Amino acid sequence: MTLANLISLARLALVPVILAALMSSAYGLALVLMLLAALSDAVDGHIARTWGQETALGRHLDPLADKILLTALFVVLAVKGEVSQWLAALVVGRDLVLVAGTVVATALGRPIAVRPLAISKLATVMQMSLVLSVLAGLFLERDMSDVVTVLVWTVAGLTGLSGALYTARWVGHMTTAKTMPPAGSEHF
Repeated sequence: MTLANLISLARLALVPVILAALMSSAYGLALVLMLLAALSDAVDGHIARTWGQETALGRHLDPLADKILLTALFVVLAVKGEVSQWLAALVVGRDLVLVAGTVVATALGRPIAVRPLAISKLATVMQMSLVLSVLAGLFLERDMSDVVTVLVWTVAGLTGLSGALYTARWVGHMTTAKTMPPAGSEHF
């Protein structure tokens, strides 16, 4: 187990703690833990690349930790009325479509390797920034609506566009692949 993978696992382990803090209105704790989770996302990738710790497990674990963290937080924040339900549905829905597309491609004998797009990475950063801004507003009891509004539309645009690009890649892969490609040759 590499250090980068351990950091991803730690981020995953933070999810229930952040949710418990958020649900009990311990906004300061939720904010600090979310900040640690966001920083760990940058750190684990940096360590994996610079220390030669890139692994097959890490390529799946890192985005999985992000998706679980952000999905859980967007759902809870939407239920609490702190983010719009339509935005939470967009964020969660895009990830569900990606997972479903991968499963369908595999089931049809046309597996597709998932590689994040640059716009998807940017969408993740902006989603984390939005969650951090909402938590900061709750903790500081300040109106962050100007910042949050800009982030909401940025997240919506980036999430929607990345979903459309992934979908286009999937359709292209599924309509042109005649035989099973060599492992890792197709990227979703």
